Amino acid sequence: MKLNTKLKVSFVVMFLLPIVLCSIVITGIMVIQNKGMQTNYEVEGVEWGSNLAPASMLSRITNSIYDEIRREATENPERFNDQKYLQELSANVEARFSNLFFVRIMR
Repeated sequence: MKLNTKLKVSFVVMFLLPIVLCSIVITGIMVIQNKGMQTNYEVEGVEWGSNLAPASMLSRITNSIYDEIRREATENPERFNDQKYLQELSANVEARFSNLFFVRIMR
């Protein structure tokens, strides 16, 4: 084997092969995390960049709860005085690893 061929093979083995293997591992980890987010948090259409933007992912996770609270606030605001309803909401939010805070504004 010539020296030129040995150098080419060494370059591929020492530099390109680890880069390719690392990219395969990172891609696999991201696929596993995306599938886990879809099943655990019941979120549809998890994108590739969602692992890198936790704030937007948390927003997508709690979006359905926010919509429910907003709808209830416009239709029946007196329901937020009911402690049982607030405890149910809090349990639903805690199941998604978030917290629920209400501020009552008196007019």
